[in-house]
Amino acid sequence: MTMKRILFTIIILCIICSCITQNKSKVFSFAVLADTHLGSFDYALDDLNMAIDDINRNPDIAFVVIAGDITEFGTDKEISDLHNVLTRLTKKYLFVPGNHDTNWSENGCTTFDKIMGGSQFSYMHNGILFLGISSGPYMRMGPAQAPREDVEWLRKQLEDTDMDTPIVFVIHAPLSRGLANADEIIDLLKTRNIQFVISGHTHNDRVLDYEGIPGITVRSNLRRTDPCGGYTIVAIENNIATFAERRPCEDTLRAPWGRIELKKYDPTQDTIRPVRRDFSIENAQYSKATVRWEIQDESDIASGATYHQGVVYYTNTIGQLKALDAVNGQTLWMYRTGDKIFSEPTFDKGNIYIGSTDGHIYCIDAQSGQLVWKYQTDYPILATPLVTLDGYLYVGSGNGKFYALDAQTGRHHWTFREGKGYIEARAAVWGDNVYIGCWGAEFYAINRFTGDLTWKYAPGLNRYLSPGACWPVVHDGKVFVQSSDKWLYCFDARTGHIIWKTQDVNGRESIGISSDGQALYVKSVQDTVVALDMRTRSYRPIWKTDCGFGGEFGPTRIRAVGTYIFVPTSAGQVYCLEAATGKALWRHRFSNSLVTSVVPISNKEAVVTTMDGKVFFIVF
Repeated sequence: MTMKRILFTIIILCIICSCITQNKSKVFSFAVLADTHLGSFDYALDDLNMAIDDINRNPDIAFVVIAGDITEFGTDKEISDLHNVLTRLTKKYLFVPGNHDTNWSENGCTTFDKIMGGSQFSYMHNGILFLGISSGPYMRMGPAQAPREDVEWLRKQLEDTDMDTPIVFVIHAPLSRGLANADEIIDLLKTRNIQFVISGHTHNDRVLDYEGIPGITVRSNLRRTDPCGGYTIVAIENNIATFAERRPCEDTLRAPWGRIELKKYDPTQDTIRPVRRDFSIENAQYSKATVRWEIQDESDIASGATYHQGVVYYTNTIGQLKALDAVNGQTLWMYRTGDKIFSEPTFDKGNIYIGSTDGHIYCIDAQSGQLVWKYQTDYPILATPLVTLDGYLYVGSGNGKFYALDAQTGRHHWTFREGKGYIEARAAVWGDNVYIGCWGAEFYAINRFTGDLTWKYAPGLNRYLSPGACWPVVHDGKVFVQSSDKWLYCFDARTGHIIWKTQDVNGRESIGISSDGQALYVKSVQDTVVALDMRTRSYRPIWKTDCGFGGEFGPTRIRAVGTYIFVPTSAGQVYCLEAATGKALWRHRFSNSLVTSVVPISNKEAVVTTMDGKVFFIVF
């Protein structure tokens, strides 16, 4: 054999060995847990412990992915218990929160990040990059949505990743139309070598296709009616990923329910690329509004905006209060707090008042953006402050406490400590009382000068059925509140006696009051808006309009100006109705996300904010 043939043979053998080594390096398994819902059923903790013990005993499992809805409500206790139980895992674990971890969080989603160490992950294993981000919604009932800051984090991670590096992406909500910004995430993933997507949320095992990107959803770890719970084992070998269910109370791994071929993603071969959602055709047909300007914030806008004398004020979920020039949308100033903000800014006597999940209540000079004062509480503030004509500031806390401060100085007057659940709404005042509901299915009337409880309504329902998100309305000795149990209540403001209650409106949390203070507007959970006469002591509808917006759970309140009312939806639409008759005049779609506020400025202008971080100035 000639030297040339010997060298050629050696090279071929090296290539073969390299290929064998490469293939071997990519043979591994990992476990996927999802929808453990710790804090829900009594057996949820047992199911999670059984899964952990089973995973620890399996030497073939390299690491664990936890795909969201790890807790039921995202409470401090649930997250602390979660962290404690996960310390029992002898394997590395990666995790993202889901909607149950973020939507009803008493701490404004801050405890999860502090105890668990964040809501995104990046992890390289055997040459495959695993990336994960959160999917809310955060603190507001609406469509699932990856936070704007998480999307920007993902964008940066992908930009810093080599084009050939295989990627597995993890997000709790599937990348379907149920996720408000799924299109944007899919487009980002298509810029790199995406292999497949792992999700939970649906509580079942399925193989999906996201415009040519393979995806899976996996079962919940909860047992339900079975003897025990279960999880998924993903095996990667010979460029094939297989997915099989494992139940700790069974001896063997079940037969694979899914299989995905791993190959270089080629966007030029992508034949499944539907047209991205474009609102221009819909708006041209149905809207009478024109967008004068719009901006895209770097974060989500989970609260509403406020307008005063040519300036728009709003907050975002990275903890900023911003002031915009209403003429052109340019930023005039920005003040940053120590953590997320879910509080709508309140203007009074030249100041802006907000609460922050850093535990402070802030008073900011509206012209300069400089701090006037701040008051430190012992827990995140999620609610919007109310400032009264006589200079009191009232605001609730995530731990159920309710505060009264001096609006000009920040001096503490009193603290009500009997709240059963977290407070996120803005209170209402009438006479000597201040009124507020909480996410403990209770509603309170508190003496606004002493902080003593005047009366409370506590029907003994569970947390899901609470008047926690509704801003109560008071008129002529009557308090109106729409609870998430679909009961609309009219209380006697003095005594707490129920004057009437009804489920006929089929509402959830979104209400509003007319410009003249005589009509109450309620948005139903399916298509309709109802106007009620507040001047009587009986349930008396004035009109009912079928808007056709479909299923609707957005808590954003209805706003009125002059002869118009504006009805926001969770699908990004705003409906304009004639106040006197309920006649639908026009509708405009701004986004796929929840509309978090409509702020009328005049009979012809308004500001609209959406959960995905957009601010619009419209003329109609």
